[in-house]
Amino acid sequence: MSPRRSQRKNPRRRRSSRKGELPSNALIYRGPVSPVINASGSHMSTIEVHGNLALTSSAGGVLSGVISLRNPSQTSGWTNLVGVYDEFRVLASSFKFVPQNTYNSTIAQATPPILTFIDRDTSIVPTTTTIAQSYESCKVHSLSTSWSRTYRMMSADEAIFVNSSAPTGVKTGSFAFITINTTANSITYGYIFFSYLVQFRAVIG
Repeated sequence: MSPRRSQRKNPRRRRSSRKGELPSNALIYRGPVSPVINASGSHMSTIEVHGNLALTSSAGGVLSGVISLRNPSQTSGWTNLVGVYDEFRVLASSFKFVPQNTYNSTIAQATPPILTFIDRDTSIVPTTTTIAQSYESCKVHSLSTSWSRTYRMMSADEAIFVNSSAPTGVKTGSFAFITINTTANSITYGYIFFSYLVQFRAVIG
């Protein structure tokens, strides 16, 4: 009889980070744009915060604006979070448009399209559709149907933790939008519901 071969199982490698946590030295986030499970006893927490913005045309019939990609300080409850955590970074953000008037397709003036784009570096309100179209991330949507855009952390600059009490110092970037020839006199076409997936860190020591 041939001797038995020793059957040794390879030990499983231990993971350096706990389940549900993104390591603080990670530079790219590819996960879901939704809350993840936090490890018990960790000094880091991932929390989703929310806000909304009405899309209303000006008296001149122009509708444009920006929402920050990485500055969630305008969301509700931010003050309470700042009192608990020292630093934060935004792993992902999402922007969902919901039209206000979809029940009446017969209107006096045709609803124009809206152009959106992601500017990862600056936060400047676009003044023309030509400016919007110059961005590679530009997309064209309808103001009569729902649509959404998302952002995820993708570089060392975006991965830096910043002071929770001074988020205006962060390199924010922006989700920008513009449309022209809308109905004048401040007509609200719908709302953008936005959310930020924020990783908070408490400084120990």
